[in-house]
Amino acid sequence: MSTNEVGYKKPPKYANFQPGQSGNPKGRPKRAKSPTGLEVFDQLVTVTQKGKTKKIKAIDAVLSQLVIDAMKGDHKARKLVLDTWAKTSNKAELPSLTALSAGQSPFELSAEDEANIAKHKLLAGVK
Repeated sequence: MSTNEVGYKKPPKYANFQPGQSGNPKGRPKRAKSPTGLEVFDQLVTVTQKGKTKKIKAIDAVLSQLVIDAMKGDHKARKLVLDTWAKTSNKAELPSLTALSAGQSPFELSAEDEANIAKHKLLAGVK
């Protein structure tokens, strides 16, 4: 048996990769990074409003469409819009609205507050 024997599971030495040399020198090409996380919401999208095209952020387009769906009568969209509004509005106002919806006297309320309480009660059962 010689050291240069070639056969089954014994490739010729000249065909082996040299030390430090890769079998795939260019390697797998890198893909373009897809947007992840919150950067997706900052992308500009083209929308048509009142016959004019505009470029707005994606999150603004989604929220606008959600409000439109809620106004058309979609109960799930209404609940989502009101929950979002409750989370992002002034926190000082929320406890008073909660207390008023629990049965306290509504005589000091404005028409807008009464409408908000009525919406909240209406959507309390919607899941």
